[in-house]
Formats: sequence, C-alpha cells, structure tokens
Amino acid sequence: MVSTIRYSTFPRTERPASFAEAVIAVFQGKEEIIATAGLEKGLTSDAVLQMLRPELMGLGFSVEQGKMISDKITRPVFFWREWRCHAPVRD
Repeated sequence: MVSTIRYSTFPRTERPASFAEAVIAVFQGKEEIIATAGLEKGLTSDAVLQMLRPELMGLGFSVEQGKMISDKITRPVFFWREWRCHAPVRD
C-alpha cells in the first residue's frame, strides 16, 4: 500500500531532526486505522491520539490524554507582535 500520509519538516534547508523518521513510522504503522481517505467522517484528534499515544510515549513524547484541564499538557508558548514578546492569554 502506498502511504497517504504527507509531511514536511522545517527548516527545509536542513535535514529532519533525528527523531522524525521514528515519528513518521508511528503514523504509518497506524495509517489503516487513522487515515480518513476511506471514511465518510474523519476521526477526532482525541481518537487519533488515543491510538498513537503508547508508541509516541515510547519515543519519549508527552501526549495529552483528553480535553479536561487535568488531561492537558501545559507548556509556555510566547509569540511576537509588533516586535515585542507576549505571553498567550489563558482561560
């Protein structure tokens, strides 16, 4: 089967990070059950993460468990606007 999974790494002028091939392999290994090409309605992100979580965690990644605050992973994320760094507003 030819993979329907498409990906790109950045910056494109450099080789992908060393872990990229392992992550891609996780997605390709679950492709038959997560691919939406043959589905009338796509899967939710939670459903896909549930299927990928064990293998991604095995690679050392933290993976959210769900939509509840206790299931989320908190990471500081900053963005630039008008040449000044701003912290995002949280609920």
